[in-house]
Amino acid sequence: MTPLQARATTMTKLAIPLMFAALLGACAMSGASRDGAMPMYSQSGLPAAVQVPDGHKVSMETVGVGKITYECRGKKDMAGQYEWAFVGPDATLMDRKQQMVGKYYGPPATWESRDGSKITGTQLAVAPASPGSIPLQLVKANPAMGMGAMQGVSHIQRVATKGGVAPASACDASSLGQKQVVDYQADYIFWTPVAMR
Repeated sequence: MTPLQARATTMTKLAIPLMFAALLGACAMSGASRDGAMPMYSQSGLPAAVQVPDGHKVSMETVGVGKITYECRGKKDMAGQYEWAFVGPDATLMDRKQQMVGKYYGPPATWESRDGSKITGTQLAVAPASPGSIPLQLVKANPAMGMGAMQGVSHIQRVATKGGVAPASACDASSLGQKQVVDYQADYIFWTPVAMR
């Protein structure tokens, strides 16, 4: 064997373990990436009242961050009594990667995608959340307006709520008509019938 052949053989013997180590490292990184992926959404831990019926699946998960406006009004059919009444939300909807995908506003409560499609809905049920947070909610969606991400959505869940409750300040005759805005956050989960998507 010539010195040149011997050198080539030695380099090949060194290169193989290095390539193998690089391959193992790539596999490890790939595994770390999979492990770091967002877990699939499950409603199993939610109160039964706000669970979406069987035969549906999640089409989109969003996080709404924004504000809720309340107005001091007289209580219906209760002369001389007052309360902070819900006026409407104004929130940005983001996906799990913190990318803006739409907005939520009202009245009427409207979820609008960046593609222009939007839905309103009717509340079916609520369930208590942690103290100081607005309730969990299940909404039956009306048919979507416009083609896009909201097309075919049948239900919206509001879960993982933070804040958003009515102001603690006094609401009485002297503050009638006054408005206050509070911060809130909630996950909005959009569902479609299994046959749709």
